[in-house]
Amino acid sequence: MKAYTIIKQEIEALFGVQGVILRIYEGEVQYIVAFADFKKIGQLREIIPVADWRMDFLGKQGVICISYPADMELIRKEMEERMFP
Repeated sequence: MKAYTIIKQEIEALFGVQGVILRIYEGEVQYIVAFADFKKIGQLREIIPVADWRMDFLGKQGVICISYPADMELIRKEMEERMFP
């Protein structure tokens, strides 16, 4: 899973921190899949869906998780406005 390998350090930095799961396709971020509260590296304690999209976390599209210090509600609102203009 190429995307996972590329951002291994970023995933490690998420220990116990709010994170965001993004869908990646051919190196480009397509959309936010979910917000997650990481209990420990590689384990999702809670996933809050942003939309009804489903994806295989170990699939070929790839998933990356990054720290997101920004306000979660603001991000969610912005994504809803983009998805449902």
